[in-house]
Amino acid sequence: MADEDALERLLLFTPMRSKARSVFAVMALTAAVAGPSLAAGGGADAKAATTGVRIFVRAQLTGAPRTLCVGDTVRWRVDVRKTVSAGSLSTDAAVIGVGISASATSGTVSPTSRVTSMSGSPIGATYFSFKADRVGVAIITFTSRVNQLQFLGMPVLGFDVRTTKTVNVEDCKYRLTVTSLWQVAGEAQITVMAKIEIAGLVDAGNGRYTGSAAVQWEVIVGQVGDCEGTLPPESTAEVVGEVPQDDDELVSLNPPMTLTVTYATAMVSLNVDCKGAGGSMNVALTPETLSGVALAAGETKTTPQVLGGPGNDRGNATLILRRVGGR
Repeated sequence: MADEDALERLLLFTPMRSKARSVFAVMALTAAVAGPSLAAGGGADAKAATTGVRIFVRAQLTGAPRTLCVGDTVRWRVDVRKTVSAGSLSTDAAVIGVGISASATSGTVSPTSRVTSMSGSPIGATYFSFKADRVGVAIITFTSRVNQLQFLGMPVLGFDVRTTKTVNVEDCKYRLTVTSLWQVAGEAQITVMAKIEIAGLVDAGNGRYTGSAAVQWEVIVGQVGDCEGTLPPESTAEVVGEVPQDDDELVSLNPPMTLTVTYATAMVSLNVDCKGAGGSMNVALTPETLSGVALAAGETKTTPQVLGGPGNDRGNATLILRRVGGR
């Protein structure tokens, strides 16, 4: 029955110019419509079929993974892809001019719909924001109607492809911001900044709080002749905080939390742009682990920190700790 339905749709969708083209179109649409892979959310299994066409929605979380707290916002890059395979050969391209709608079981998705276009970056990409509003698992669904025709000005036929994504929203008790700054020795007068923007810390029990954070990098390259440079990646860090558990009275007095911030190595690309020439250089950078930093909620502290890399440059990190719902 699925094959018959696909054939009927094909005859309505496709203006046939030759018998050979009709046969190919029947095979392509049958593979696209009748197969269960239409509802799949990724592109990794696109090579499963030896011959056919597959249209699917792809959704990717932008930026480095991090602990998501109530009130946080994350961004999704969503597009509609079309793969055509024949034996060991396959092609993959964005589908332009189709709508994508978004919904969530909790929280807010904004906007609720977009249309893919050539002006997307990359081509065909659209972007949605999700704001968490309560603790638990939120399911986000992105849906697109494809192969839709117009009849007397009204949309007809077509079929839906969709993908679902889940996000865990945590009950964060503290938020930590760390801004690290280094002046790199040399003629280029490079200033490097790595920033953890409001990392969420979750109660892990026994006075221990943990969280994963995204580290945003920025570089300022002083003018050297006619050359400038940029450094735009993201990396990750793990944060552990420990609070003494003597009694309730001590907790109410806002005791200091002893923090450890461990940074992952960021393999970054330093892009240099000169008039008439340019180039890039991959550099491994690892900020020194911040250990034993005692900080109470509402306080700010600056401590020395080395940027591990070619020059092991010295700088400083400034930490700010806040209690969720409090100071």
